[in-house]
Amino acid sequence: STWVGEVDGEVVGYLTACRRWNRNRLWSIAVIPKLLARALSQIFRGCYDAKDRKFLRWIIAQGWRESPVTPKRSAHFHFNAHKNHRRMNMMRDLIVTMLDELKSANVPRVYGQMATFETRRGDKLFEYMGWKVIDKKRVTKYADVTDREVYLTTIVKDLSHAETQRRKEDIPLA
Repeated sequence: STWVGEVDGEVVGYLTACRRWNRNRLWSIAVIPKLLARALSQIFRGCYDAKDRKFLRWIIAQGWRESPVTPKRSAHFHFNAHKNHRRMNMMRDLIVTMLDELKSANVPRVYGQMATFETRRGDKLFEYMGWKVIDKKRVTKYADVTDREVYLTTIVKDLSHAETQRRKEDIPLA
């Protein structure tokens, strides 16, 4: 499922959610050899710059160690927005719409992973919005970009209980 955020006719954000977790896991396993073959082909043809090669080395050497756990039998979501629209109503509306549709489809829970800085305030904000932080691991791939420690944080929301749903008006703009 995919939702797109528009402002004045311009796409400024999106949210995708895979509610069929078994199919998503199978697809992920099936696509890894294809992605690996393509990356190796691109490396040998010289298509990657130094930054890309460094990222690929990180994925192979560190990425799997720095990935937090994910809940089983859960839909997965991913979103992104233009930097000028990350704290706008549009992203909040996309998330609320996703939650409503996943709940209507009897999906028991949904999770996402995001890069966060180590702050207690961030975890408290997730909890306030009905999400639970279930794991967090420090990631090194941002070491060249910031001197702050960056974490990959897994958050999960239980959709089986009505009280975990919040109206759009109840979710603050972060």
